[in-house]
Amino acid sequence: MNMNERQTLPTLDMKIRVNIKNVYGRELIYPICPKAKEFCALLGTKTLPDSSIQHIKALGFKILVKSSEGEI
Repeated sequence: MNMNERQTLPTLDMKIRVNIKNVYGRELIYPICPKAKEFCALLGTKTLPDSSIQHIKALGFKILVKSSEGEI
């Protein structure tokens, strides 16, 4: 490959979609998209703890929260 040829790398969608529900006075973060569900599977949980959200953000992911009006 010469210097003028550029290889294109696949772009990663660095976003996850979640829904926040209030359950018995606690706000729980539920996964919506497959990537968010994979994070839950990795953690062995059904919801994403706040501490894990901070780590996911540190990895470069953007968290999209679904609300009753749409995504925030």
